Amino acid sequence: MATFLFHRETRIVTLGKGEYVLDHCLTDDIALIRDPLGWWVCIIGDDHNALRCDTCSPTHEAALKIARSLADYCMA
Repeated sequence: MATFLFHRETRIVTLGKGEYVLDHCLTDDIALIRDPLGWWVCIIGDDHNALRCDTCSPTHEAALKIARSLADYCMA
């Protein structure tokens, strides 16, 4: 089940297993997506494409910290 939180007026969406960006995310959301390598932090664009960070985070907490930093500095 996707979870949503707001940081600096930016939605940060954590997607659960089998959930899709198109089903839960809006333009300018930050999505946290898990795969076998870890947690990916993605910025959702106008066409719902996900711009993914270059490296994945080992934990959800680490990915959330990156997402909050993006909201602080890049999404303002």
